[in-house]
Amino acid sequence: MLKDGGYDPYQVCFFAQQAAEKSIKAALTFEAREFEPTHDLDTLAGLLPSTWKVHGVSGRLRQLTSYGVETRYPAPQALPTVDDADRAVEQATSIHRSIVRDLGTRGMVLTAVPRQGKRTDTAVLPMQEHERQDTERKSEGCTPRLWMPTA
Repeated sequence: MLKDGGYDPYQVCFFAQQAAEKSIKAALTFEAREFEPTHDLDTLAGLLPSTWKVHGVSGRLRQLTSYGVETRYPAPQALPTVDDADRAVEQATSIHRSIVRDLGTRGMVLTAVPRQGKRTDTAVLPMQEHERQDTERKSEGCTPRLWMPTA
């Protein structure tokens, strides 16, 4: 993914950790689980009920967690490499996708977010309108996004 160049592995690792952290915290919020302010992904994943797939990776997220803190105060000899960044993105993507799937099994409704920076209206709409938009967006190369029904 990053081998083409143009991306700073240092920044990519940090943002991958942030994406994973926010995904897990969204799941904890959905479950109404309280959590202390922390960047420790193992701790956060361990707070999810065991029925969540991400709960099962608790204890194996130390390296990804380190990018949330250590990249802010790096030692020159420990700067992340392109391979580190690729692994971090793969792991964060896997965590995010798992959480999206688990949220879906718990009643979250999925709609689409376009790729390549195209903006869309994110207002909560009646279900039929979201279904119509999904059909249109699929033909535009879109990916799922979460929304909560108002009723």
